[in-house]
Amino acid sequence: MAGFRISTYHWPTEGATVPAAARGADKLALARQLGAYATIDYSEPEWPKTIRKCYASVDIALDGVGGLLGHQIVDLVTEGGTFSGYGMAAGTPTVVDGDIARARNVEALTIEQLNPYQTVRPTRVARLLAMAARGEIAPVIGASFPLSDAAAAHRALRDRALLGKAILRP
Repeated sequence: MAGFRISTYHWPTEGATVPAAARGADKLALARQLGAYATIDYSEPEWPKTIRKCYASVDIALDGVGGLLGHQIVDLVTEGGTFSGYGMAAGTPTVVDGDIARARNVEALTIEQLNPYQTVRPTRVARLLAMAARGEIAPVIGASFPLSDAAAAHRALRDRALLGKAILRP
């Protein structure tokens, strides 16, 4: 959700409509609280049809889940759009078939897309920290665990039981 929070801060000012897809009522409520224009529960079997019904196009899609869900997201991207796969919470990353991407004129990006940004990373980190200091963005912390209970934190993340990130403290 932290990445989502940043994107809702920027994109509406550029005229974009930023919906959020999540699984379950609690995560959808959090997405609405963080500023999502609309929310879609991707545990519903017909969720891609709901997206197509509600939006004329999906120009940019960000996928932090991967697996089958990631491939469903790729299928939603409009010809000439961009798919960015940056995570694999489902266990596997989304691998986009190059021939399909070229045929649909879809730019398919992976986590490796971030490598060229390493030179500007300090500037971006400073900007994000300044935004956080002003209260414009904030991480979503789901739970805090003592370092001695790191296994419980990992289980909570694996089981997708948290609304936000897990923090380990000394």
